[in-house]
Amino acid sequence: MQTQTAPLHRSGRRRTHRREPVPVGLVLVTGAAAMLLLLWPNPHLTTGPDVSTLPAVSTDTLSNPESRHHRSPRRTAIGAAAGTDTLRNALDVGDYEGAVERYAQAFESADPGVGDTYRDTLLEHASDLIQVGDYDSATALLDAYLAVFFRDTEAWVYAGRAYREKRAYRPAIEAFLMAAQQDLHPDLRRLVTGQLSLTVNFLVQQLLEEQRQEEIAELYAYLTQADPRNPHYFVALARAYLALGRRSDAMAALYHVAAEEAVADQVRHLVENIGAVD
Repeated sequence: MQTQTAPLHRSGRRRTHRREPVPVGLVLVTGAAAMLLLLWPNPHLTTGPDVSTLPAVSTDTLSNPESRHHRSPRRTAIGAAAGTDTLRNALDVGDYEGAVERYAQAFESADPGVGDTYRDTLLEHASDLIQVGDYDSATALLDAYLAVFFRDTEAWVYAGRAYREKRAYRPAIEAFLMAAQQDLHPDLRRLVTGQLSLTVNFLVQQLLEEQRQEEIAELYAYLTQADPRNPHYFVALARAYLALGRRSDAMAALYHVAAEEAVADQVRHLVENIGAVD
């Protein structure tokens, strides 16, 4: 990822004409995310409420409230409506890169309200695609969007969901990891990491059924590097190594979390088992 030298919008774009936006209050962020994530079904177990039925919720506020007081709400509404018609047309014909470029232009130069409307239109379209099961189109749109606006947590969550629904578990995991690594409130982070854990479990189960044990070890090795704050990944990596007979590698993995209270019992049990074998 390229180093940015100018202030960044949370979506990852450089903001050249406006100051960095101020996040909405934590109640709004956490509440919206809770609805977004807790209503998700396990795609393998239920057909209950679906995140894709929820509207896209922007977590940006006005970047320059004082200047907004001098803008005409009518002009903003007319400009947004005209622009979203063109944006929707691009989305309807699958011109996702063109749609993202239209939003990027609005983001850089237009009234902030117009840019917010464009963003919501893009994510609502992704949500609709997920709802109707068109996961390929949903991921194509979200990939195009996130290539430019790579700090948009909500978009990463949508991408994780869409990839998981079509059983592309590795890109789903990467998307949830990107969402979890943003600057999140602790409650929101727990919700996102819960979705990540669910997706990891799906992939591990698939690999177990296909007897691809080496790939399980590779997956957890990747996760320990991507999120070294999670001690459970190191324990899982140790178990995967033991299944392959790689005891010294298992001990090395356990060494990293030997002082972690959350996994202390598991570490002690595994170390005892390794010692018993020796």
